Amino acid sequence: MKEFGGVGIILLAFIIGNIFYYIYRSLIYSTIILKLKDKFFKDQKYYTRSYFMSELGCVSSKDANNFFYFLRSRCNMKSLIKESSSVHLMYMIALILLLYVIHKICLAEYNLAVFFFLTAGVMLLSAFLTDRSIEKYDYNQVRAIPQDELNLHWKEYQTNQGN
Repeated sequence: MKEFGGVGIILLAFIIGNIFYYIYRSLIYSTIILKLKDKFFKDQKYYTRSYFMSELGCVSSKDANNFFYFLRSRCNMKSLIKESSSVHLMYMIALILLLYVIHKICLAEYNLAVFFFLTAGVMLLSAFLTDRSIEKYDYNQVRAIPQDELNLHWKEYQTNQGN
C-alpha cells in the first residue's frame, strides 16, 4: 500500500465506496430493507406506497417509491437530504461492522466480535429511527397534496416511464 501513495489510497477508497453504495442501494436497500420494513413495520412510507399501489396503480413498492421521488420534485416538497443520506450511511456502516463480526469470530477474537456486533446494532437502530422520522415527515407532505393533483402527477409519471 505504501507504493500507492496517499492520493491513490483516497481514490481507491472513493471508488470502492461508490461501488459499495450502488450495490447497497440497488440490491440491499431496495430489495431487502424496504421489503422487511413493509412486512414487519407498517410505517408512514408503507402506507404511502400502499396507497399509491391501491389507488394509483403502482405495481410494486419500488415503483411506488420511485413515484414518491418524482412527486417530491414536481410538488416542491421539502426534502431532508442530509438526514436521508445519513440513514443510508448508517445502514452501510452497520453492514460493514457485521462483516467485521464474522471476521473476528473466524479469528476467535470474541470480545471484538461482541463489540462490533453491539456497535452494528446501535447503528441499525439509529438508522431505523431516523428513517422512520423522515418517512413520517414525507407522509405528511404527501397527504397535503390534493387528490386530483396527485392523479395528474401519477399520469405524468406513467407517461415519463414509457419514454
